[in-house]
Amino acid sequence: MIRIREATGFDVPWLLEQLREFADFYGTKRSLFPSDDAVAHALITHLITQGKFFLAVDHASDKCVGFIAGLLGPSAYNPEITQLTELFWWVAPSRRGSSAGARLLNRFEEYGREVGADWLVMTLEAKSPVDPASLERRGFRLHERSYLMEVA
Repeated sequence: MIRIREATGFDVPWLLEQLREFADFYGTKRSLFPSDDAVAHALITHLITQGKFFLAVDHASDKCVGFIAGLLGPSAYNPEITQLTELFWWVAPSRRGSSAGARLLNRFEEYGREVGADWLVMTLEAKSPVDPASLERRGFRLHERSYLMEVA
């Protein structure tokens, strides 16, 4: 059984480990996260205090198995539109196929409704194991594609 709770400062070591794995999965020449743990710690602490960071926790072992994080703010296109933008959605590879990812997304959507977001913005990496149809069944629609060119 998986339960969802908000992240706290106590979760930082586990989150750092998982974000490093996420950065490796992302597969770019330059890591998404600097090697200096103090900077990464500041990033996570900022997200925990300024954004929303939810964790999936295994009920039996009380171990974290996944997370979703996002920021709430005005749209860059129209400041009258409030959007909750997902930054990370990650489930440990050993727990993929469980309910962890869906439960995290459920809580993220609930939070968006609670705070009155007009838009919920989700992204999927090119190598993501998530089937885009699972988002479409929830009411998301493909709106834009992102491309990355590493020039440095």
